[in-house]
Amino acid sequence: MNAAAELVAPVVLDDVTLAAAAADAERQGRSALDVLQEMTGLDSTGIAAAVASAFHYRCLGGAELMRLEPAFDLLPSAEGLRRGCVLVRDGKQVTAVMADPFDGALRPWLEVRVSCVLTWVMAARPDIAAFMAAREQSTRAIDSAVESAQKNSAVAKSL
Repeated sequence: MNAAAELVAPVVLDDVTLAAAAADAERQGRSALDVLQEMTGLDSTGIAAAVASAFHYRCLGGAELMRLEPAFDLLPSAEGLRRGCVLVRDGKQVTAVMADPFDGALRPWLEVRVSCVLTWVMAARPDIAAFMAAREQSTRAIDSAVESAQKNSAVAKSL
């Protein structure tokens, strides 16, 4: 078996480690995810997977996230980016994708804003930001094309 094909054992974060990271983050005024990243040496994707496992959340990779449809009508991208989350639609189900389960205010804040039942999952913060940027760019391109078509239609009608 070659090295690229070998599976890397996931880092398991126990309750003591999670509590220590949360306490250190509180004392230092930092994110618990940043503290855990320093403690473990994992990148943002590795931390997301390890924390998701510890909190019993499903963790979405960047490619999996990109296949979903954003629900910007329920949570505008600017607000989601500020809070490190995005709402996506998978069929009729609305899923809240969050980067930081240590943010105890996020879940109640979002559940008050959105009237539908949410399924909660995790993704790495850079994956959420990349998803939002790509979807916003697509939306702007569509809006520009629609505006251009409307102008062309108006010009054609006036001729």
